[in-house]
Amino acid sequence: MQFGIHLVREGIISAKSFVKAVELQLRDRPQIGTLALESHKLTVGQVLGILSAQVDSNLPFGQQAVALGYLRNRELVELLGLQCALTRPLHEYVVRLGLASQNVIDEELANYRSNLTTLASLEALPGDIEPTFEVDAVHAADLVAAISAT
Repeated sequence: MQFGIHLVREGIISAKSFVKAVELQLRDRPQIGTLALESHKLTVGQVLGILSAQVDSNLPFGQQAVALGYLRNRELVELLGLQCALTRPLHEYVVRLGLASQNVIDEELANYRSNLTTLASLEALPGDIEPTFEVDAVHAADLVAAISAT
């Protein structure tokens, strides 16, 4: 997600193109219910119960599963992590949609990573560097809700 914002700021793609790429990425990512079924954390009946309950609650699938007692918060966080790991990077959608060439993406990705490394070395004091991972806004909302419910 952050790299996509970088591409917009650098004028590589437009904001409208960024939204189009994100929408495609979100459409293609594996659904939490599917991942829960495949990992045997939920049954088909439980998935149908969650979907039915969502009609009235408007909760995201994972939060609804926790609210119904079908998943524990830890299991939801595991599923969200798996979903994040299995979701293709945004820059692949930028290339697939013809918004930028692979060469441009490779060059910008190298620049972006170099800038992140430089910023991290300037901001971090010895011993202060912690491992991080990028989570888009949709995943972040589910993660925050799952963690705060524990």
